[in-house]
Amino acid sequence: MSRQINGVIRLDGRLAPQGVLVLLDFAGSRETAPAGAGELARTMTDSSGKFSFDHLEQFGRNAGQELFAVTVHFTGYKNV
Repeated sequence: MSRQINGVIRLDGRLAPQGVLVLLDFAGSRETAPAGAGELARTMTDSSGKFSFDHLEQFGRNAGQELFAVTVHFTGYKNV
């Protein structure tokens, strides 16, 4: 079964424009920042502010119980 993460980015309450950078990494735990294992994948938002990361089973290292961190980078805004 294919695993995925889908989301929608909003900037100042509006849908993000096309081309906002979205990064995927492993998370250390629910309470901490990314574990710093490196960048697993990157994508950009579409014209509706949507993004997705597909086939996350490829990155499995914890029997399907991985925690992932998603970071959004857009010029003029703080990374979140």
